Amino acid sequence: MPDTVHQLSVRLRALGAGRLALALRRVAIKTALRAEAGAKINATQRLRVRSGRLRNSIAGKVEPRPGGLAVVLSAGGRTGGADVAYAGIQEEGGTIRPKRGRYLAIPVHDALSTAAGVQRYPSARHVPDLQFIPRGKPRLVHKETGELYYILKEQVTITGKHYLRDGLRSATQRLPAELRDVLQTEVAGG
Repeated sequence: MPDTVHQLSVRLRALGAGRLALALRRVAIKTALRAEAGAKINATQRLRVRSGRLRNSIAGKVEPRPGGLAVVLSAGGRTGGADVAYAGIQEEGGTIRPKRGRYLAIPVHDALSTAAGVQRYPSARHVPDLQFIPRGKPRLVHKETGELYYILKEQVTITGKHYLRDGLRSATQRLPAELRDVLQTEVAGG
């Protein structure tokens, strides 16, 4: 291993930027893939996974930036033709309010979704034979059986699950050792 700064800089010039840049890019790609895998595991464990659309939308990549490379982890992009609108609120948290009407309708009855967790009806308005019960906790029940189909809320606050942040944090923990190894191998010649 060269033992002076001068010897290191001579070795760097001899290598040229290409070989070192390629080695650093490989480390960045490994980190991006590790972050993606970690975020997908986090999403599976921390969220009640129904369709897998959010998990499938998670992507890690390396982007060129002025002065170097950036490892980027994102979620919510197109999966199967549609954006996953709830990716951000599941990551950061926040309050959800109804866009139309007074209440959010939260499905609780098994007949409202398939085995994969996909809703059978576009909204509570499309479910036949429901009756609105305003007393106590507002709800929608079946007219004949009285079974609870929806709980009605004026707003719902979701706590952030931080599946992306923690996936990236975990993936970058190995980065200092990997960069040290690259510098030892490519620059110091060891």
